[in-house]
Amino acid sequence: MVRFGRWLGIVFLFSGVAALAGWPTDASAQDWSTVPIINHNVYQAVNSNGSSAYPANAYPVILRGVVINNNLDWLDATPNFTATYTPGFLGGQAEFFVQSVNLDGTPWDPDPSSVYNDFGGTAVWMGQNYGNLPWINDHPAKSYTNEQWLAELDRLGYNYVGRTTPAIQPGDLVEIRARAGLNYAGKRNVNEAHNNSPANDFEIVVLQSNFGLPSAAPISLADLKTTANEFIWDASRQTGGEFYQMTRVELRNVRLGEGQPWGQNTWTQVVDPSGRTLNLYLGLSDSFLSSAPPEGRFDVAGILDQNSSTGQGGYRMLVMNAADVMISGDLNRDGRVSGADFDRLVAGWGKSVAKGDLMLGDINADGIVSGADFDALVANWGRGVSGALSDPAPTMPVPEPTSAALVLAGLVGAGFLFVRQRWARCAKRLGLLLLLVAIAAAAGPGQAATMSFVVLDNSSALGPGYVTTDLRFQTSSNWLSGQLLLTLSQGSIYQNPFNSGDGPPSAALVGLLPAAAFDTFVAPGVFDSTQSLLIPGGAADLGGSPTKQFDGSAINITWGPGAEISGNLLLGRFTLSDNATGTWKVRIANDADGAMFDQGFVVNGRFEPVPEPAAVFSALSALAFASLMLLRRARRG
Repeated sequence: MVRFGRWLGIVFLFSGVAALAGWPTDASAQDWSTVPIINHNVYQAVNSNGSSAYPANAYPVILRGVVINNNLDWLDATPNFTATYTPGFLGGQAEFFVQSVNLDGTPWDPDPSSVYNDFGGTAVWMGQNYGNLPWINDHPAKSYTNEQWLAELDRLGYNYVGRTTPAIQPGDLVEIRARAGLNYAGKRNVNEAHNNSPANDFEIVVLQSNFGLPSAAPISLADLKTTANEFIWDASRQTGGEFYQMTRVELRNVRLGEGQPWGQNTWTQVVDPSGRTLNLYLGLSDSFLSSAPPEGRFDVAGILDQNSSTGQGGYRMLVMNAADVMISGDLNRDGRVSGADFDRLVAGWGKSVAKGDLMLGDINADGIVSGADFDALVANWGRGVSGALSDPAPTMPVPEPTSAALVLAGLVGAGFLFVRQRWARCAKRLGLLLLLVAIAAAAGPGQAATMSFVVLDNSSALGPGYVTTDLRFQTSSNWLSGQLLLTLSQGSIYQNPFNSGDGPPSAALVGLLPAAAFDTFVAPGVFDSTQSLLIPGGAADLGGSPTKQFDGSAINITWGPGAEISGNLLLGRFTLSDNATGTWKVRIANDADGAMFDQGFVVNGRFEPVPEPAAVFSALSALAFASLMLLRRARRG
């Protein structure tokens, strides 16, 4: 009884506040003090088939949350009554998105005895010409005239051009009092159920102006889509788009799809480094009139909406202002990717951090500061948001070759055949098997960029006992980063004592001391000590320590260029003793192909990689041909 009295007092208090502020109280005799206040996640619950799980007759109801958009940036509220029935023409429209927020410890907490446990949000929509909807077909009786429409907007606090009284603003904490609602395109909205009867009116009561916008949740497209570019559908609404639906999100590390438009009132599409895509709507704000398409990778804040005929998938993002587009890698949000941002990435390098933590360098919002974040920073290094996009959409990374496993399986199978069958039949099957394996290897995915190890002649400067190898990378798009993990079980790594840094020696030093040209170093794509070289730490993506090691016994390093560069690039030079043995792993990323991995052994100071698929194809083809020739000879004999 005490709790009921307190809430009743609060309701009367805010009714008085609303009246003083110019907001209407109730449009009917509904006693809202007896109406339950529910969570948005209850209102938005869905069944396994995507339909709404909220009972259609469970009204009236109250929801609380913060308004997260200016309705004028999303829908055109201009009055537009039609004189006659015009199928499908709604005239003016207005919609707020109201997001749940933690009300624990505030006067607005609907249940102080329980801990806040809500997520998501709800759309609150109004239309003018309901009678023009074909399934209603009752215009003008079920529609609002222009005067009636403006009066409804005034009553509810929606903004419109020419409004003279205060409108509800983004950041206002409101209470939505709903007498009706409909399931629409995968979400349950608050609305008038397409009926202008006062019995279906809803109300919006401002509880606190300027309560504050909720922070945009940092996400990547991996949070919304699978690697096959399919939406993640979770009827429990704990993951995927259902969890973030009707809330502010900040989508990280995407670029415009090739040829996609940009501008006010425009639908466009973005793509991430793994080829996932998402549709974006650029709103009605005038800020988009002077907004240039973002160059390269960017982050963008907006509202995650759903528009699906099945209620499953169909997620999209509504971007309300051009200022919500930010350059990816700009960790301190000063409009430029620079050393201050690099410092933040280094501080978090190799660590598991809070999802999307920009203070510690989680650019791509996966909770780990790694090579993918470094790639994003290097891709925009030294850049501000300007210019136009012309880069092609990235593709999926290419997996490591599996040819050896196929060959082994083929030979083991052939061995059993040989034991149990005649030589001629065995040879025939072996030949066909090897030919199929070779074709499968050749049909594997290709890689536009290529990596190679090139052995140099160092004898004139170093003399015997050393092997010098250049790591070369041929790419037509910008090189982003390299990682190398080199572990020796025997031998050593040559480090020239006069070139103490990790980069190439200066031309002056090489002129005085030719042996310095064969120092072990990583390079920014060219043999030039004056070019910027970025080194955040160790090869964390390859299993190495986040802390760099670059000495005579091991190499564990991540590096990248300080400027855009492509072509036939020098990524590093490594001189090993000719008795060196061990293992190596390498990861190289460029802007078009994502990241490629390779690994192998160090044998007598040389880098021996896994054979290329083309080489395996040639070897297997030769074996297949030889086995078929043996079959022909056996038949002739």
